[in-house]
Amino acid sequence: MKQIRQGTFETNSSSTHSLVVLAQEQENYIPLSKYIKIEWIDTNDYYMLETLQEKLSYLVSHIANKLKYSCNNYKELLEEIEDNFEYKKIKDFIKTKFNKEIRFPEDKTGIYDEDIECICEINHQLIPWSTAIVVEEVLNELIQYMKDKDRLNKYSEEQVGEMSFDQKLDIYLKSDNYLSFGRD
Repeated sequence: MKQIRQGTFETNSSSTHSLVVLAQEQENYIPLSKYIKIEWIDTNDYYMLETLQEKLSYLVSHIANKLKYSCNNYKELLEEIEDNFEYKKIKDFIKTKFNKEIRFPEDKTGIYDEDIECICEINHQLIPWSTAIVVEEVLNELIQYMKDKDRLNKYSEEQVGEMSFDQKLDIYLKSDNYLSFGRD
């Protein structure tokens, strides 16, 4: 037996293939389900976004935060998100790259319909309200943040500027890159 991954026990014999992941290491892996469930993000709380689900939730929350003020109820908001150009690109990327489908939280209690504005809270200073392309700007800001923190120092400003939307998503969603935020 040879240990390849830290915090993981692996065997490979003629009769058994086994991978055991410690509970504290499990969040570093892509969910086993064919779905990734979005969790609405509140940037007033402290977060460290490390997993695919957390990062995806953050991007989709940015879209929801911009659209929620023009929607009358939760169902309408979800329809608006599904029709959103950036969301469609993200959804396609997740399906192509990870073979996963995105699912939204259900509103079993009706709380989202009561107060549509409570769904997600994204600090207004982080949102480029002047442009229709919210997620592209958010990705640029996140990549710049990671560059500033020496997590992406292998890319020049010019290289980042020439990257496609999908390339930027790929950089942000990689498990070794993370973002932390919270109240000042």
